[in-house]
Amino acid sequence: MPRDVRIEDLFRLILPGSPSLSPDGRRVVFTVRRLNRRENRYESHLWIVPIRGGRPRQLTRGLVHDATPTWSPDGRSVAFVSDRGDVPNVWELSLDGGEPRQVTSLKGGPITALSWSPRGGELLFQHIPVSKKSERERKRGPTFKHITRLYHKEDGFGWFADEFWGVWTASVRSGRTTCLTPGDHHDREPRWSPDGRRIAFISGRGEDRHRYPDLTSVYVMDRNGKRLREITPTTGDRNTPRWSLDGRHLYWLGYEGGPGEWLYHEMSVWRSPTSGRGKSEPLNLGHDRWAMNMTVSDTSVSLMAILMEVYADGDEERVAFGSDEEGCFRVYSLSSGGGDVRPEIDGNVSVLGLSVATDGDPIAVACVGTAIDTGELYRVRLDGSCERRKISRLTAPFFRPLRFREPEEFRVKSGKVDLQAWVLKPPGLRSGRKYPCLIEVHGGPMAQYGEAWFHEMQVLAAKGWVVAYCNPRGSSGRGMRFCNCIDGKWGKDDWADVQALTNAMARKPYVDAKRIGILGGSYGGYMTTWALGHTNRYRVGVTQRQAGDFSILWGASDYGWYFNFFFRGKAPWEAPGAYDRASPNSYVKNITTPLLIIHSEGDLRCPIAESEWLFTAMRFLDRAPCEMVRFEGESHGLSRGGKPRNREERLNRIVEWIERYL
Repeated sequence: MPRDVRIEDLFRLILPGSPSLSPDGRRVVFTVRRLNRRENRYESHLWIVPIRGGRPRQLTRGLVHDATPTWSPDGRSVAFVSDRGDVPNVWELSLDGGEPRQVTSLKGGPITALSWSPRGGELLFQHIPVSKKSERERKRGPTFKHITRLYHKEDGFGWFADEFWGVWTASVRSGRTTCLTPGDHHDREPRWSPDGRRIAFISGRGEDRHRYPDLTSVYVMDRNGKRLREITPTTGDRNTPRWSLDGRHLYWLGYEGGPGEWLYHEMSVWRSPTSGRGKSEPLNLGHDRWAMNMTVSDTSVSLMAILMEVYADGDEERVAFGSDEEGCFRVYSLSSGGGDVRPEIDGNVSVLGLSVATDGDPIAVACVGTAIDTGELYRVRLDGSCERRKISRLTAPFFRPLRFREPEEFRVKSGKVDLQAWVLKPPGLRSGRKYPCLIEVHGGPMAQYGEAWFHEMQVLAAKGWVVAYCNPRGSSGRGMRFCNCIDGKWGKDDWADVQALTNAMARKPYVDAKRIGILGGSYGGYMTTWALGHTNRYRVGVTQRQAGDFSILWGASDYGWYFNFFFRGKAPWEAPGAYDRASPNSYVKNITTPLLIIHSEGDLRCPIAESEWLFTAMRFLDRAPCEMVRFEGESHGLSRGGKPRNREERLNRIVEWIERYL
């Protein structure tokens, strides 16, 4: 007999990702991520499945986190990043059998963007060396951070001192590692040229690199780090360099423009000659969708992931790229000369990973998720047919015992604007009965709800509450004008849209209009606090990791000074009234709704001081019940990447608070 979704189902989640197609196009190595309740950590292992489908086979085991699998050119082994030696290092697994072999012996710090050289003797990766101090070392000496640069921290990573992301290589045989790009600059996303003689990467090396880290350029150097040259000398934001098949051009994603302008430019596919001579050319101007997956959920680690791959379609070279649109993340392709944009993976999907064939056959493998699936692998033909076939059924054991509903999409009118919205009804909803309703607001605001399994919402619906959510103005997925129309004006049109959704739900025959609550995190926390400070129609609120005070955000957030662009180039001391009026904390005296505040103590994106201020004011005024839950050792992404038991406790606290007051 199927049962309702429970909080503890977190520990049953099966989360596939990171597909990598073998050189001969016959096999796929991928990761499967799970939450280990007993050890209070994540496990991730490598699996393999034939491209034509069949029973997947697990390759690695143990209390480890294995990630970023990449095939050797001869298809006989797979390199991957693992913490099986306490700190991340590169390991190699022979597919002929045997245990993984440690390749590198780095002292600590994350490793990403791993790839083999075309001839197979070297591995290329992105690394930032962060040595791990022992408890004894901490006790024996002073513990402090000496900060000298404006850009010195990043949520989810931590603090930079004199460490910088660099381009590294390692000898597969000896394990010897070399940093090819030393210096006080961050170098990311390295890629081998097709002949293995050169390396492309992204770097910010201008005078303002520590002030505006979004200003980056594409560089090319020889495989030994010599003969460095910049091939995109104009200012802009560049990501994801990819070589043309003949090595004469590089494709990249981004725009040409100034700092803080990401809301005012399309993230287009560009092409630049690797010689450094000639102009960069945009290839799909007018597509007007971000190439990042901005579909939020609490089960996907692919938020802000970028997809772009180059492949051969007969005699033609094409570029596949992701597109964030209408609650989905789909894949399109275009010709190497620009134009001829055609869909490759369509429908109501969120593509979580993509790997293309290198043997000239326009075949790819994709990890694809939906609102009722955490992701499965598909074989895809990249020929414009949008033909795909499922080759895995890994998540069936998770979903088989559950009773749940699929979110129902509908439209909401907010003035002249038509909003995309969804309602998730309780599994046991009965005709003629009215149910309490919860309004969820996503973060960002440059993100979107859509095709992703959302465990939190399914838990709330299973409790007998109707859950409704929409993509208000400011969300991604509908073009830059829809996304940037609230820039510098939060709490106006976006607030009107949240009210429009609330009013629409209040009119539903199955909703109790007197029992509506609101909750959300980050920008969703902003909107929750804003709503309660501007109306008393909500019976309960839960504000999480809230952006509640723009003055605190400006000075204490990892990228806070970028809010200068939000306030017409003015800092808090130049426009204190504007910062106060835009901050939901400023309206705390109006709040009469029971409010639960949840925040992580290690949040570097929305510092916890914003919620401490709100909690102190709420208790000082004593006009409504208010409690605060602080999670130790967690960052901004607690709900989707925090320690498993903290995620469980967070959901327990939300459910208990709503049960108490709704």
